[in-house]
Amino acid sequence: MAFLATAKSLPTVVLSGIPVNDPVAQCEDQQIVIPLKRAGNLFLIEAVVDSVAGDFIFDTGAPYLVLNQNYFRQLQPQQNLITAGVGNTNTAVRTVVHSLSFSGIRYNDIDVDLTDLSHIEDSRNFRLLGLLGTNLFADFHVEVNMVTRQMTLTRLNAGGDPVLSSIDSLVATHQPDLCSPIQYCDHKIMMNVTVAGKKLNWMLDSGAETNVADVLSGKKVLDDFIVLRRTSLSGTAGVSQDVLTGILPEISIGKQHFQMQQTIVTSMREMNEACSMYIDGVLGYSFLSQGVYTLNFRKREFCIYLYNSLNR
Repeated sequence: MAFLATAKSLPTVVLSGIPVNDPVAQCEDQQIVIPLKRAGNLFLIEAVVDSVAGDFIFDTGAPYLVLNQNYFRQLQPQQNLITAGVGNTNTAVRTVVHSLSFSGIRYNDIDVDLTDLSHIEDSRNFRLLGLLGTNLFADFHVEVNMVTRQMTLTRLNAGGDPVLSSIDSLVATHQPDLCSPIQYCDHKIMMNVTVAGKKLNWMLDSGAETNVADVLSGKKVLDDFIVLRRTSLSGTAGVSQDVLTGILPEISIGKQHFQMQQTIVTSMREMNEACSMYIDGVLGYSFLSQGVYTLNFRKREFCIYLYNSLNR
C-alpha cells in the first residue's frame, strides 16, 4: 500500500505518429551488463548524448530516444510535434543528434524528440536528460532484474535467440513463470491482459511508476477495483489530473495470475487518440517488480521469472 502514496507522476509516453529511422547499435561485446540507478520506482541508465552526460529513464513506454529540452537547447528543430501521455498532451520538436552511447554501446545520427521533462525531475528531485525508448533495444535480448539493479543486453542470432546464456542465477536455473506473446505497435509493447473476465490490451511500460487502468475499461473491471483514495498526480507538461488509487484483486496473462495489483484508474483518452491500437491500461512497476523480466523484440515475446519462485 505504501507504494501508492509515493507514485508522484503519471506515465509519460511520447507518441508523435511520425516515423523515425531505427538506429543501429554498435558494440564489440556480445553481452553487455548495465548497472541501473533507482529514483523512486523509475530505473535510470547513465548515457552520453553529443558529449552531454547524465541519467536517462529506461522507458518502454517511449518509442525511441526522447531528450529533455532544458539540456539540449542548442539542437536545431526540424519538425513540430504533438505528443501524448496519460492525462494530457504536450508539444515537442523532432531533431537529430550525432551520437548516443552507454555501457559500450553507441548509436550514430539518431532521430530524437525534444520535449519538457521537468515535471519528472521535479517529482523525483534528480537531473533527467531523457528517456531511452524501445527502438534502441530492438537488436538485443533484454533482461532486467530490479532487485540487483542490473540490465543485461545480449545479441541475438539469426533465429532470434540470445547468443550467450543468462548470467542471472534465477533465469539460469529456472523456467520462466510466464512467457507471453507481445504485439509491437507504433514502437509500443502491447500484451493481452484479462481483468474480471474481460480481455484487454495493456501496454508494457517500464517508465510507469504504477499500473494504470483506463476509466473506460468497463463496468465489470471497475466494479472489482478496490478504491483506497483519490489523489492528484502530474502527467506530461506537469498538468495535474485526478485519479483513483487502489488495488485490482487479480490480473491474468495467459495462464498466470497476478494478485493484488496496485493500480490507478484515470482517463487515457489523450493517449488513445494518438495510437493506432486502443490501450486499455498500462503494466508498470507494480507488475514488473515481481520478477526478472525479459523482452525479445524479434520473437515478439515477454517472459518473467517471479522472485517468489525461489521459495518453491
